Amino acid sequence: MKLDAADLAFLDYLVEKAIETFFPPTSPALAMRDRDAPTKNLHRARPVRTLEGAMSEAHAIKSEPLTELMTWAHIRERYPDQWVALVEMDWDDEVDEFTVARVAGHGTTRRAPFDQMRAAGLNYETVGHFYTGSVRAHAIDFVR
Repeated sequence: MKLDAADLAFLDYLVEKAIETFFPPTSPALAMRDRDAPTKNLHRARPVRTLEGAMSEAHAIKSEPLTELMTWAHIRERYPDQWVALVEMDWDDEVDEFTVARVAGHGTTRRAPFDQMRAAGLNYETVGHFYTGSVRAHAIDFVR
């Protein structure tokens, strides 16, 4: 079935009438369709957030520059009971531990060192993630 120009014009008329019927000129849906139309009946449910309110904790962390090369004993002394992210590690394969490294981030949570690295814009291929305190095992309850 082919439609001629008169049929198409009549269909356009019906569509416009349906839009006017279901979306009166004062409806929010029609006002949103036409961005230049006045929107007196529309209001914001909540205020627009500013950049200060949207900043994450990672941006609030003060980033420190990389430390000098330090031994593990010096790192444990300087950052007691903290998680550290170590970079530029000089690894000794014979004893399977590093001899010296630089601290790229530190903190009391596992995530804090990486948040500091991200805030400082540091990106290393190899990062060591270590805890400087003593590791305490959880108590295990044995079933009898």
